[in-house]
Amino acid sequence: MLLKVIIPAMMVLFAPGIVAGQPDIPSFTFIDIPHSPRVSGLGSVNVSLSDWDGNMFLSNPALMTAESDRQASFNHYFYYSGIGYNSFSYVHHFDQLGTWGIGLQQTGYGPIKSYDAAGYPLGEVNAGEYAITVGNAHRAGNFSMGGNLKFIFSDIASYRASALMIDIGGAFKHPSRDLTLGLVIHNLGFVMHDYSGTAVSSVPFDVRAGISFKPEHMPFRFSFTGRKLTNFKIPYEANGTGDERPGTFDRVFSHVVIGTELVVNSNLSIMGGYNHLIRKELRLDQVSGGAGFSYGLLLRIKLFSLAYSGASYHVAGISHHLGISVNFSSLYHRKSLS
Repeated sequence: MLLKVIIPAMMVLFAPGIVAGQPDIPSFTFIDIPHSPRVSGLGSVNVSLSDWDGNMFLSNPALMTAESDRQASFNHYFYYSGIGYNSFSYVHHFDQLGTWGIGLQQTGYGPIKSYDAAGYPLGEVNAGEYAITVGNAHRAGNFSMGGNLKFIFSDIASYRASALMIDIGGAFKHPSRDLTLGLVIHNLGFVMHDYSGTAVSSVPFDVRAGISFKPEHMPFRFSFTGRKLTNFKIPYEANGTGDERPGTFDRVFSHVVIGTELVVNSNLSIMGGYNHLIRKELRLDQVSGGAGFSYGLLLRIKLFSLAYSGASYHVAGISHHLGISVNFSSLYHRKSLS
């Protein structure tokens, strides 16, 4: 019910800003940092994994299901240079109101040295960014549709900005096979308050589509995700000249993220991912350092799920992602039986 009112209204409200065009480098891009170790391990982007994982509604609200009822998750990303990224999510299913989720994403950049225009030190300042997400999803047969409403806040020293965004997602889950298709209009919105009177910030709008499937009698689940589907210009292309300009292969695969899960059993899976855009953007001329590759491990123990992933973005090293989920629905059910 809520989606039928909010989504058309928001589309009408936000559409003029999107059509007018966006600057090449948007703001608030912390919102696209992988929110969970599972997503990190599968290449950093996924919009089609529909199962018990309650974190996934932050990627595509249509992926919320009754299987993730009363699941709470907390994840911490040990980013580079002391930067820390935290995410929290909770999902609750109501028979009449659909499945609801609430999420919090927070990035802390730590103390930053400050200087005046002449280069004299002014001490240290702090910087952080925050996102509060409320989502709702409804299922009709094999199809589901969902929406996220996101409030974004950025605080960098004495400069502050805020934005309002929505995600509109859909998913199809095959009734008998392990096959899911997902589509999401991601970060559609506008800046409510900018950093200064001369700043021209924008939201990191994107359209993403993906497929996840596990062939019968095989222990592997594959995911292919397309992103930046409304902007086929590669972000690093503007800096290329002559022979350095990307070829057809790079142009195509910079929009594709590949992820694989080795499903050992229902409680254990091993993940691997490849992100071609990250590899091309962040590798050095002669050394790649494994940029673009990621891996992970997911373990389910009764009421708990533990996850770890490592992702290589640069020769500087690997960033580590840890997560834990608690299924309060199972805990409640056990207490009811006792």
